[in-house]
Amino acid sequence: MESLTTVLEQEWGADYPERLHTNEEIARVALRRWLSFDRQNKVKHPTMEHRIIDLAKGIGSYIERDWHPPMAPASEYRNLAGALAEVLEPGASSDLPHSVTRR
Repeated sequence: MESLTTVLEQEWGADYPERLHTNEEIARVALRRWLSFDRQNKVKHPTMEHRIIDLAKGIGSYIERDWHPPMAPASEYRNLAGALAEVLEPGASSDLPHSVTRR
């Protein structure tokens, strides 16, 4: 969990002005979403890209459930999810298209 919070610190910092959730809370959500992927997705041949997109959706939904309009563009959540995927499954983003990997 500590390595996930480190990634969150590196990617977003601690001073996102409107954040209502701590990095630890977001890390727990990310881990839960990652571990539940196989149960919740019915993709016949899931790829790492599917997992990262799903993780980005989960993080975005959690963070923005009380915010309209969205706080951050979807690409920010995809970039964050790609960085977190590297911790959750090392080497995860090495075979992904550039549009899914970090900036």
